[in-house]
Amino acid sequence: MCCNSYSNAATANDASAQHVDEHHVATPLPDGYWLHAFPYEKNAKLPDLIGYGLGFAGKPASIKLFENPKNTKSSGWKVTEIQSMDFPVAMTYADISGNGHNDVIICDRYGPSMGDLWDAKTKDGGRIQWLENPGDRTSQAYWKAHHIGNSTGMHRRAMCSRFDVAGHFTSSIIQVMGLPIIPASNDLTSPAPVLIFTPTDKSTNPGRGRWIEEVAFAKEFRLVHEAVLIPGANDGLDMVIVAGREGTVLLWFDQEAKKWSYNIIGTGLPETKPNPYWGSGSVDICKVGDDSVGYVATCEAFHGNTVAVYIKDDNATKGPASLKENVWKRVELDNFGPLDTAGFTGTIHNVHAIKIGDNKFDSFGIACMGARKCLSSSSPRFSRSENQGVYIYTPTDLAKGKFERIKVSDESAGRLAVAGFTHHNKQVRSISYYVPGYHTGPDPPSIRINDIQSHRTAIFATKLNKEILLRVPRPSVVPEEIIPQIQLMTIGGKMNSIVILRPGASMKLGQKDGAKVIYGKL
Repeated sequence: MCCNSYSNAATANDASAQHVDEHHVATPLPDGYWLHAFPYEKNAKLPDLIGYGLGFAGKPASIKLFENPKNTKSSGWKVTEIQSMDFPVAMTYADISGNGHNDVIICDRYGPSMGDLWDAKTKDGGRIQWLENPGDRTSQAYWKAHHIGNSTGMHRRAMCSRFDVAGHFTSSIIQVMGLPIIPASNDLTSPAPVLIFTPTDKSTNPGRGRWIEEVAFAKEFRLVHEAVLIPGANDGLDMVIVAGREGTVLLWFDQEAKKWSYNIIGTGLPETKPNPYWGSGSVDICKVGDDSVGYVATCEAFHGNTVAVYIKDDNATKGPASLKENVWKRVELDNFGPLDTAGFTGTIHNVHAIKIGDNKFDSFGIACMGARKCLSSSSPRFSRSENQGVYIYTPTDLAKGKFERIKVSDESAGRLAVAGFTHHNKQVRSISYYVPGYHTGPDPPSIRINDIQSHRTAIFATKLNKEILLRVPRPSVVPEEIIPQIQLMTIGGKMNSIVILRPGASMKLGQKDGAKVIYGKL
């Protein structure tokens, strides 16, 4: 078996109804890997998107800004290429220039694969740069790139503000944490350093000059595949939670001891030889009531197949301080079947916390790449896979580790971006995982949006014996700026959909689109 497409998903309870509302932001794309919600200005109410693939050998990737129609008053998502890079991997953002517009911090020149990394010294590999936001949405020029630093295998990064390490920095300086996944090609055993980069030009020309590199951890961590910032949680300083071979781990700077510290929240999947991957692969923090760290959601291990959460007792410490304590219990929710025996990899690439409606607790989503295209793509078993798409997990009895699961997208997903893009309710954007030479699925890569709505305002499809039953909300209960819709079938080359408009609402149709009123009037 060369793929993981046939394995059964899930021990979590599947919801009786599935939310199937989905819109495409961009399709088809040449490839797909990273997607990030990006507030163009620091005070932006609705974020844009930045998305890209890894590119190809001899053909750099295009870093694209997808501008929110709500921000540009356009009819669709306007696309602007802001830079071109060789093998870009992770990004984040911060207002480095200090002009009120967020800049992009991105690592590139990773190399074609973990077995062929570009060396930092000989090939300018593992490079971190920041791209200066011009502050003008009409500009078509590439955003100016400023060098931060290099380390072979640079794969993840976190923007860290206000670290005060050994008196070298002031409390107002933005820093960048760099986390190489491995230190050299094919070296899955040796630790990779965790690096801190700090700009030297602190006032007159922020970030445009030389950055100082310091080592936070030299030999403690391996195969770090995720890093999530926890702002201001360490007496005003930031902490970072990472997922890697050592498990799910909290990193912070101990201000009294004047040194970096860490706490292993959970070790994740245990080692099982000859599989070279164990520990954790992605992580996010989920709120419960007034506890900002109610539980921790993970997928395990590197590109793994296991979904797990870490929970604590009701009387345990609340907030980020609990991450420094050994109070966490691991509960496995799902296992998407045996791994690909050729590479010991599975389907889950990313985990992201999601607040749905007015729930007092966070849910979380997982992005599933799906099966590799290693057999005939004409096989119907590859048309849709339980191991491909986006799933949402919602706690029903957290103390007992009970969760409900729904699938909100069937298309391959490598990364999730969660925010209120068109209204205050949270929406999930996902980008296909499509990396030629490593993993390509049966569908052309795309960026999608799924509205996460309450059961009262969403269209749901359920099975009734051998029939499909659609549960459709009354137009009067649909909130403003929400347009529930579902695609039904293609007839004569035209997709037929059901759309619900609240009284007084409107939507734009194409010149060749038609509409038939089933209930109400236009």
